[in-house]
Amino acid sequence: MVCLLLQLGFISCESLLIYRPVNGSVTFSASNYVPSKEILWQKQKDKVVEWEENFACKEFPPFENKVRLDTKSGALTISNLTSEDEGDYEIKSPGIKDTAKFSLYVLEPPSSLTLNSTPTGENITVQCEIPGITSAIQNLQSTHGIALQSNVKITQQPTCILT
Repeated sequence: MVCLLLQLGFISCESLLIYRPVNGSVTFSASNYVPSKEILWQKQKDKVVEWEENFACKEFPPFENKVRLDTKSGALTISNLTSEDEGDYEIKSPGIKDTAKFSLYVLEPPSSLTLNSTPTGENITVQCEIPGITSAIQNLQSTHGIALQSNVKITQQPTCILT
């Protein structure tokens, strides 16, 4: 989360952007959390999970049986992610000194990966590319590569693996 104190005397906060794959999981942790007697996590204005001391956690649809709240740290874990889980999440608790907001993007697996190799002087650069990156994640680096010396003997076919 990025917060800026403006000269006008109020705080402007931006959400922390988080990207996870479909069927994966995510844990939102508020770094400024102090143990409290009540916690509420919301997606936009809808309740995700709510807890009060001496009571059990209450999960709200459609998050029932797919969320876990750590009542000591305030951390929320969502499992088996789907595209419907995308959105803005926020923790509300007396134990939060500032606001803690997260923007979740759930990514479908790419339809294909491309492996390219390019001679560059005395090296060979091998790159794995993900075609068709969506505009929502255009700021992420979509090409990763390694440089090998051209005199290195490669005994196996390189492959791209997306994790």
